[in-house]
Amino acid sequence: MSLSPQLTALFAEVERLTGMPVAVERDGALAVPGRFKMARSGARTHVATYNPASPTAEYHLAFEASFTLRLYSLPDGERKLFASTGRGLDAIRGALPDTVPEGVREKFATQLHDGLLTQLRSQPIGMRINERLRVTHPKLAEQQAEAIAQEQSQAAQALAPNVEAIAPRDVYRASVSMNAATALFADLLLGISRFGVPYAARGFDRRGQELLDAWNAIPEGSGGDRQRVDSWAGLLGVTDWYRWVPLQ
Repeated sequence: MSLSPQLTALFAEVERLTGMPVAVERDGALAVPGRFKMARSGARTHVATYNPASPTAEYHLAFEASFTLRLYSLPDGERKLFASTGRGLDAIRGALPDTVPEGVREKFATQLHDGLLTQLRSQPIGMRINERLRVTHPKLAEQQAEAIAQEQSQAAQALAPNVEAIAPRDVYRASVSMNAATALFADLLLGISRFGVPYAARGFDRRGQELLDAWNAIPEGSGGDRQRVDSWAGLLGVTDWYRWVPLQ
């Protein structure tokens, strides 16, 4: 599998905006279809790795590289990265059910904390990226639809009663509410009525729509990306769990 001219052009735009090259690597053992690692901490090369056997590899590379594009499209002083304050982890530690064994409590708390912050940072921005890719890269539409379906199937597994039983209530509701908003968006993007159904069945559609409405109220440009994240954080009550730090 060789990269399409469209994806090559997207990487060229990353190189132009950042002033750093994109190294492309093939990895048949990669567990995910594609991964884009932005140059940070002294590194001077972005790294795009993909599994050539995956039918959705190009979409995943385009999606992940678009986060870097959006960040570097901002003026220098506006380029900020998302970082944990540690307050969320403290809150989760104190709210874990007694049924979680002592030997795994810290690891489980960290997983919940990191997972929620990953959702908060990536989902509201990722929705804008998917919206944009639908217009700018129509040849990836089939891959995009397939990848979204896979992601939605995985996300819906969190609705299982056994998952809810072991997570702190507020953390669980915040996570599932973000998934509900993303599911409602995916239905609108693809012109279907499918992914939001399980959330409606569990009563999360109203909360998901509230998040989606807040997302829609912010203009689509990259200048609103931090505001998108902050608006969801405020609605979910996790504003003090993270901070924005300047990109070095």
